[in-house]
Amino acid sequence: ADAVSRTGSEPPHLATATQALARSAHVSPEQSTPQQRVVYVLRGPSGCGKSTRAREILSSHLRAAGADGLAYDATLSRAFIMSTDDFFMQRDPITGREVYAFDVSRLGENHRRNMERCGVAMQAGVTPLIVDNTNTQHWEMQRYFEMACAHGYHIEVCDLLRDDPSLTLDKLLERCEARCRVESGK
Repeated sequence: ADAVSRTGSEPPHLATATQALARSAHVSPEQSTPQQRVVYVLRGPSGCGKSTRAREILSSHLRAAGADGLAYDATLSRAFIMSTDDFFMQRDPITGREVYAFDVSRLGENHRRNMERCGVAMQAGVTPLIVDNTNTQHWEMQRYFEMACAHGYHIEVCDLLRDDPSLTLDKLLERCEARCRVESGK
């Protein structure tokens, strides 16, 4: 909490959330071990609800820390939700809004950047961490697992297709097309 109060540059709602998470990241002084670090690795194709699930997981942790309602703040959530999609976001010079600008030629580089960002967060002991990528193949998750083990994180794999068998290919396609029509940023 002291580090938060020294910065003084955060908006009040972010400072409140940061302080609550800092309090929840350690057990009471009478106890000798910190809270279990946890990383959630989300799996599933585009349109299956990974980003929504990531915000729900973060919201649950924030609520438990006494900072309810802040999981949808993009600035705060990016400290906990590690998504390669973040590296495809560009600011529209006219509106100032972020827009999703996928470029397949940058996919490998952006996955590497996301992995590096996650590694830095793990070194700092940030918890929870939520890896919001497709992760459909084991090799896509392997490095995240290795980093988690090296930094003492408990790993939770959330397979959204397994968790919701009603997600058919037609439903996923419909969601992706609807998202493109609305121009929600992805």
